[in-house]
Amino acid sequence: DFWSYNKQEPEYPSSVKRDLYAEDYEEIGLNYNREVLDSTEKLFEKGFRPENGKLLLWHGVPGTGKTYFIRALCQAWKEWCDYCYIVDSEKFFADAAYMNAAMLNSRDPDRWNLLIIEDASELISTSANKQSGQGLSRLLNITEGMIGQGLNLMVMITTNEDIGELHPAVSRPGRCLNSTEFKALSSKEANKVLRKIGSSAKAEKGEELTLAETYSLHVEHENNRDD
Repeated sequence: DFWSYNKQEPEYPSSVKRDLYAEDYEEIGLNYNREVLDSTEKLFEKGFRPENGKLLLWHGVPGTGKTYFIRALCQAWKEWCDYCYIVDSEKFFADAAYMNAAMLNSRDPDRWNLLIIEDASELISTSANKQSGQGLSRLLNITEGMIGQGLNLMVMITTNEDIGELHPAVSRPGRCLNSTEFKALSSKEANKVLRKIGSSAKAEKGEELTLAETYSLHVEHENNRDD
């Protein structure tokens, strides 16, 4: 479900259901470095259920495949978890009715609900209290406080910021169910991806490329061949 706030009269939160294509974890593994796969491996184990912590924090430079990886996670958890993608996170954390509607989205009390909030730098940066008011406090209250108490609820946050730029209340050890940094690929890793997709393009030795840059290298190489 993609959630947003309807600004027409009367104003109210609403959701739109969409089916998205997602590859399995095993199929996308080559697109990521070993550190990412080791950090997230437990999340994809058969029979996984969250025990401690309800916050997942994925961070790293743009183009490293965080969104693509979220889709694989949703695919892996679809038998026991529902998903709410929050389009307008600032409005979400500012409106109690909006929060309740999305958090209580799952009609089956035995199913979990994952709130997905991408590019949430303003919400969880070191200056979050000044920029987003009570947004950070409510996020923490959802994951560890009274708001989320008794709910099968998790929150996925992604940001392009370095972990050192995030608010310590979010990034401190023990806060997260999972905290993973998505890094650029080494030239060796990028070339494995290129070979997987049948490309004759090649990354230079010592070069680091994001996943997006790796695929762009393939496209550029193919365009040059056509010329």
